[in-house]
Amino acid sequence: MNSLPASIYGVVYSFLEHEDICHCAQACKNAQRGSHQEYMWQVQVIRRWMFCRVAKYNNSWREAYTRRSHTDSSMLRGKPSDYQMTALRGHKEHITDLAFVGDLIMTGSNDGGITFWLPGAGEDYVSHMFEAHTTPIKQVKLEVQERRAISLSDDGRIGIWDISALPDSVVLASTLQTDL
Repeated sequence: MNSLPASIYGVVYSFLEHEDICHCAQACKNAQRGSHQEYMWQVQVIRRWMFCRVAKYNNSWREAYTRRSHTDSSMLRGKPSDYQMTALRGHKEHITDLAFVGDLIMTGSNDGGITFWLPGAGEDYVSHMFEAHTTPIKQVKLEVQERRAISLSDDGRIGIWDISALPDSVVLASTLQTDL
């Protein structure tokens, strides 16, 4: 086992749960070095939380995993001083759907509005709000690679949003009417 390079252990570890990684890392020095591979920790973070502002953790996926795990444990133990939550305020009525990719969050609400949320300075989020539809939003979807977002309202109207200019602007590219 000692003859395998640490990078191979990192790839193998990316398929394991974090508890199993800790046990395997005790087998030999290369297995222990493999547990420090950033790729493996990136997979662990994305698998567990879907998105994470890794820049907040000195661009270290391992540190992001360790700190987020600590925060989760603190939340479960009911220690609010160990974590901070930020309210996303802006909609006039309650949020009916949410989509996110990386740091970009899109919400739709009962007021027919959609909002795009982007990280700002510190822990704050900057919002871009639109009165998109005249009826409540049923569903929102982000397609970042296609540079678009989609909103569907209760009346069957679909909004297709061009998000290629984010964070500066968002443009309603087209609307479609469906028979829902």
